[in-house]
Amino acid sequence: MSPLAWSVLELVGLAVTAGLVAAALAAAYRAHLGAEIPSSLAILGGLGVLAVYLNTTAALGQVMSDDAVALGTVLFNAGAVLAGVFSGSIGRRGGDRVGQAIRERRGAGASDLGRAIAGVGRTTTIALPETITDAVGYDPVDATTRETLAGRSMTFPRGLTPADVEARLAERLRRDHGVAYVDATVDAAGDVTELVLGARPAGLGPTLPADTAAMAVRADPPLAAGPGDVVQIVADGDRVTTGELRGVAGDVVTVAMPAAETDAVDPDRAYRLVTVGATADAGRAAAGVLRRADETVAVIAVGVSSPLVGLPAGALRSPVLAIVPEGGPTEALPPEDRQIAAGDQLYVVDTPDRLAALRAL
Repeated sequence: MSPLAWSVLELVGLAVTAGLVAAALAAAYRAHLGAEIPSSLAILGGLGVLAVYLNTTAALGQVMSDDAVALGTVLFNAGAVLAGVFSGSIGRRGGDRVGQAIRERRGAGASDLGRAIAGVGRTTTIALPETITDAVGYDPVDATTRETLAGRSMTFPRGLTPADVEARLAERLRRDHGVAYVDATVDAAGDVTELVLGARPAGLGPTLPADTAAMAVRADPPLAAGPGDVVQIVADGDRVTTGELRGVAGDVVTVAMPAAETDAVDPDRAYRLVTVGATADAGRAAAGVLRRADETVAVIAVGVSSPLVGLPAGALRSPVLAIVPEGGPTEALPPEDRQIAAGDQLYVVDTPDRLAALRAL
């Protein structure tokens, strides 16, 4: 075999070795810690093996020969490092998939005997129910998240009370799966008997009133101006439109303005913003608060046989924002002594579990 062919074969072997080491590190990291390994750590692990090999061959070469390091050796070492970085990156992604499969199989394969053995030790395993309920007032979680969580087994420290398990489960689902609302019911035996999940819509759209649009404008915002301030967009001393400041990023601001006036704003022109002596609409402010809280708004339809008929609105123990009677005008913020009648539609704000209880009446 010629020296060139041997060098190429040696480079391929070193690259494969670095990729396998990076893949093994990524798989172990994902399987045990449940997170993706940093790319630098996996690649350095693969390059470490190459460094040991290259240093060893260089040391032996110096012992066997007194010649200076040849240009071919330098090129070979540089090529080995580049090949190691490339194969290590590929190995990290492949190893991460293997680690995910190991972690899912280990969780899905937890039998009753395994749960009993784990319970004697430091951890215990609980299984999520196969059926996941949608939270009232929230968007349903996506199908991928639902399939991933249905029937999945999860490990928790031993000795937790049902309330502690519910809190930790909710925190983990919010952190790892991006779920906005979690309501889990854990019985005394540590089993999850019911799991209610909800997703909150992202972006500015859900907070914009009707006939309103958000637009990025190149402008210099006033000092200390922030989201929620009402501003005027001014060009050449003339007011172009008035809107609500929603975000600031350098010299680009996002302004919510009447949709009919967006054509008057040139996206390529720089404007001046003037803060006016007004506050943002209370309705939009309330919508922003609701988006950050667990509470949400739902419509409760009152049937003829509903036990709510005849009760005052204040008896619900949940704030009633409005009542729409059958065939009548909307009553905003009704008094607490307003009696609920059959056919009414109640706009109630509360947590999804309480809203679900009201709908079940």
